[in-house]
Amino acid sequence: MPDAMKTKHIIITLFLILAISSTAFTVAAKDEIRVISLPIPASYDDAMPIKVLLSRTAQIDIVSAGYLNVYDKKTHAFVTGFMSFPITIMFKNGSLYINDQYMPCDKLHLVSPSEKFTIKGRTYSGAIDIVKSNGQFLVINEVDLETYVKGVLPSEMFAKWPKEALKAQAVVSRTYAVFSAIERKYDDVHVSDTVSSQVYSGMSARTAETDAAVDETRGQILTYEEEIFPAFFHSTCGGHTTFAEFVWRVTPHPCLTSVYCPFCWESKYYTWTTTITLDEMEKKLNEKGIITGDLLAFKKASVDTAGRIIEFEIESDKQIVTANANDIRVLIFPDIMKSTFFTMDASSEHLMFQGRGWGHGVGMCQWGAQRMAADGYDYKVIVRFYYTHSTITLLPHVEHEYFDLIMQ
Repeated sequence: MPDAMKTKHIIITLFLILAISSTAFTVAAKDEIRVISLPIPASYDDAMPIKVLLSRTAQIDIVSAGYLNVYDKKTHAFVTGFMSFPITIMFKNGSLYINDQYMPCDKLHLVSPSEKFTIKGRTYSGAIDIVKSNGQFLVINEVDLETYVKGVLPSEMFAKWPKEALKAQAVVSRTYAVFSAIERKYDDVHVSDTVSSQVYSGMSARTAETDAAVDETRGQILTYEEEIFPAFFHSTCGGHTTFAEFVWRVTPHPCLTSVYCPFCWESKYYTWTTTITLDEMEKKLNEKGIITGDLLAFKKASVDTAGRIIEFEIESDKQIVTANANDIRVLIFPDIMKSTFFTMDASSEHLMFQGRGWGHGVGMCQWGAQRMAADGYDYKVIVRFYYTHSTITLLPHVEHEYFDLIMQ
């Protein structure tokens, strides 16, 4: 786009909408709305495995600390066994092979008496599933709930942070995992090992501090009116969390609303500034198919009560598009937009973002939890602060001698 065109047509409109806009909900109604409140089955057992997607690939090496048996995941029939490692799993000619040995099934279940597997330098507990998928295969770690949370906690929060912050994160991560397992109980995968769910590093990152926080909150989850919800969390809210339904296409939930947070000021992302050229913005929006043609305007279409952006209106010389702000942040500008809580200023060639916070802004603010714990708040107060109206509940079939006393 010529410089004169950019100077003339790039319009940054800074609307301040104090009333919550219904526009986001109208757009979401075009797609299925995800229900985020589910009953906990009375039969739910914390020994039931969490299925964690580790990789999608066409070849991978796996090492087991002992012999390894391979079963057909569907029929449970024994297929073969291995005594020497590593084994190499490959997808070729439409089938699965281990060490060039044909596997007569689409889903494999790998178990070892040691319950330890090393994949890409990380060690995992439990079992490994291999599932054919679109010309490749999924590598899935089946692991019990508490062991899973022990693999998440040091990957999502600094192990040296105050214990009450670690315990709050343990409850939150456990809640998210159980909700996902219930919601996707018939699927091959419940969660991924990345930030798209919550970061999981298996046994490799575990510490004494984080293991203790998990053990001391064993079986504890967050509920509302006896139903579980996905306890979303993020790094830094920048002073206010936001409503879940403004970020994703989900049903509104009383525990996932906007909370004023005066605690996360120590985060280096409490405030931030970054710049992108208008040419680069136009290029990225075209590459991702958001617009076609020359970028004419990039505007705030709606904001929440704190000023966090809900939707953008993006105009090219061929179309006008209204897009979810968090989708734009995650899919197109993850290194530019740390959050959607920002103001914008434009020059003839650049767009500058002056923002607050890091992440989607829903649920617990981790840096806020850290400060609350350092100030003497216990984990029960922390989670109830960020998830208003929530209750800490013990999972069915989990025995905790002192649970009633702890909850007082």
